[in-house]
Amino acid sequence: MRLGGVAGRARATPPGRAQVRVRLVLRHSVFLEDAVEVPDTPGVLVENVCIVEIARGDGPLVGINHIVNGRGFGVKTGKDSGGGYAVQRLVRYCNGESEVRPDEYKKK
Repeated sequence: MRLGGVAGRARATPPGRAQVRVRLVLRHSVFLEDAVEVPDTPGVLVENVCIVEIARGDGPLVGINHIVNGRGFGVKTGKDSGGGYAVQRLVRYCNGESEVRPDEYKKK
């Protein structure tokens, strides 16, 4: 699958579930607002989502601001970003309500 120049790979999972892995190789600063966007509608449920930042810290500033629809902590990397390895987790999102794990960057 290709999303706006970003290569991604979907993996087969049980009905109603999806798994997507995206690897970004960038030479310019880019921040995505959300890793996942879903409609805020009763019956749409997202569970157990994580975003991981594993990158060189000397490249361009890049990151993802939120996990799902403006909820969940983001990841960032790049020169002078204050980032570094982090896994940010969203446990549950449904109709605008969410449960997230603590911000990994604040643990450092």
